[in-house]
Amino acid sequence: MRLFLGIPLPDDLLDVIEKYESNKEFKKFKITWIKRDNLHITLKFLGEVQGEKLNLIKINLSKALKGYQFFYLKPVDINAFPSDHNLRMISLNFEPLLQLSKIVNYIEIALEALGFSKEARLFRPHVTLSRLKDKIDKEKLLEIFKKNKFEFDKIRVDKIILYESILDKHGAKYCVVEEY
Repeated sequence: MRLFLGIPLPDDLLDVIEKYESNKEFKKFKITWIKRDNLHITLKFLGEVQGEKLNLIKINLSKALKGYQFFYLKPVDINAFPSDHNLRMISLNFEPLLQLSKIVNYIEIALEALGFSKEARLFRPHVTLSRLKDKIDKEKLLEIFKKNKFEFDKIRVDKIILYESILDKHGAKYCVVEEY
């Protein structure tokens, strides 16, 4: 099984994302948007996991995430990721939140005990909206982002999902394995 941990997005936010992506100004670019059903905030990618290790992951995550309180995340902008100079993807970025950083750290510790590598990069909450494969006029794209501000209220985060990613010729499909 190919696994990752993520935060699902509420329908009202997904509606606003779809509307934003449908902006006719984006039609000038060869952008393939990620399907609505696959949008989420990734907390940790685990990769391929076999047999008994899945049960250990569930046990460790249940302990690590036991008693966490719901919280709110505020989307702040849509931009190039990882930077304006290196356009590899388009992302919806969220304000950093200490509570979420602590949860990600608890997840890292719980999974490190099972042999998973701890993420070296600083965690930045975001939703990948598109992976860019073709060369794009980044100046024009960034201009569109600046001109069309993304506005949305906070989202309530009250569950974290362990997903299985099933790859086929049509792309990835995400199935819920466990909910915390």
